[in-house]
Amino acid sequence: MSPSPRLLLAFGLALAACGLGACGDDAPERPNVVVISLDTLRADALGAYGEKRATSPTFDRFASGAIVFDNAFSQAPMTAPSHMTLFTSLYPSVHRVNNLGAEGNRAQGRAGDVPAEWRVDPNTTTLAELFRAAGWRTAAFHGGGNVNKSVGFDDGFEWFDGKPQNGMNGNADRPFDFTRAAAWIDEHADEPFFLFLHTYVPHAPYVPPAPWDRAFDSDYAGPIPYRDAFLAAVQRGEPGPPPPGDGASAARRRMSRHTPWQFWGYVDPDSEREVEHVRALYAGDVRATDDALATMLAKLASAGLDERTIVIVLSDHGEGFLEHGVFEHPGKLYRELVHVPLALRVPGLAPARVAAPVGLIDVAPTVCELVGLPTPASMQGRSFAPELRCEPAPLGAPTPGSRAVWSEFVPRWRDSEDGFVPLDLLRARRDERWTYLATLKDGVLVEELFDRAVDPGERHDLAALPEQAERRLAFRAELDAEERACAAARAKLKTQSAGELEQSTLDDLKRLGYAR
Repeated sequence: MSPSPRLLLAFGLALAACGLGACGDDAPERPNVVVISLDTLRADALGAYGEKRATSPTFDRFASGAIVFDNAFSQAPMTAPSHMTLFTSLYPSVHRVNNLGAEGNRAQGRAGDVPAEWRVDPNTTTLAELFRAAGWRTAAFHGGGNVNKSVGFDDGFEWFDGKPQNGMNGNADRPFDFTRAAAWIDEHADEPFFLFLHTYVPHAPYVPPAPWDRAFDSDYAGPIPYRDAFLAAVQRGEPGPPPPGDGASAARRRMSRHTPWQFWGYVDPDSEREVEHVRALYAGDVRATDDALATMLAKLASAGLDERTIVIVLSDHGEGFLEHGVFEHPGKLYRELVHVPLALRVPGLAPARVAAPVGLIDVAPTVCELVGLPTPASMQGRSFAPELRCEPAPLGAPTPGSRAVWSEFVPRWRDSEDGFVPLDLLRARRDERWTYLATLKDGVLVEELFDRAVDPGERHDLAALPEQAERRLAFRAELDAEERACAAARAKLKTQSAGELEQSTLDDLKRLGYAR
């Protein structure tokens, strides 16, 4: 596969590689970039990633004409830190944006307004800021909740549009409303733009609209009033159904105690049939989300933008269904929680499947290279644009498949002069074959090791085997190096001039003709 002449002319990849300007009479046309984030969508829930049920006809058609990454991993199993990594190409322990809400604030010993320490550092350069500084129009239309202004997701966006929510549950039964985004596209169709679209569905609770509420489990007749319990609470204006009463089974009461969402108390984790039904409801939500994706893509086509628009479809994290003892995505880093879809449609590039592991942290530098923008030195990710164009990697850079992808989760923080500092930390390292999980809690390190070649679900821990000791110690050394790199990145971030693009990036924008 090689790029067509049309791609080189339209996107100016060759010019950008030579450091030539992007403005003036001979400048190439600047492409639009659309990033579509489908929240909580685990990769294997889609047909293109192996799902046998008809959950994703739209995504599957899109993927058939796109470059699909089979092993893409998010850098966090939660919405806010994962999306901020997407926009900044910084690990969560560096940008330190976390999920919010009253429960989160109380858990950190705070109440009321969002702590200032949870907002992205003003020194951070986001992808939207880069596009806006270079003359693209920028807009975001999102599902609210943890993708909000209070932590800095609006940085760089001229228009930032999100609907309010009644907790997480308030929008869970309503598909994404694309009307305002469609109007914005019509208004700016003749200008280069960077557009971010985000929908919370299929996030829990799973209450898909008809006909998808029964499409994947039509003969289910009980015994849990899952959907009715949730919808009745929403109709009463409550954040969720009450916890199950004393008459409920011990398993149901246990689920209710161990999750912030009380509706899980209406599911018996010991009943395979009930868990199967919950998965069917999730599949229905995936199908409803796929319908919303169809609307988004159809709008771009009807506006005549397909031939000059890079479209990226992804998710921020996955979802668990008791594979490792938990529903949803509560602070674990197993495969089902961080393996996400990632597909790019780049005009002029042939469809392909890429097996090499990549992360959402790599998306921002890749987009920068594809459109000819300078990549800020602060970004920790690596552009995979050379792989898209079948070019050799730069001298000294990791070859495809040789580079490990890291994920993080910080379950507890402490206050310091530098804002919130991780108290406990989970990290996961993944290459083409091995998964290494390290959990640091109260100063004690617990390690897990999985061989995905024979254990793709990461169910059989090999860390204690003597024959794996050398490998485990090698991965631990990489973990130490990764922690040092993140600490250095955080320290460097604090030394930059607040509220400004990195000077080197600004200089590059001026040299390329994007800024003055």
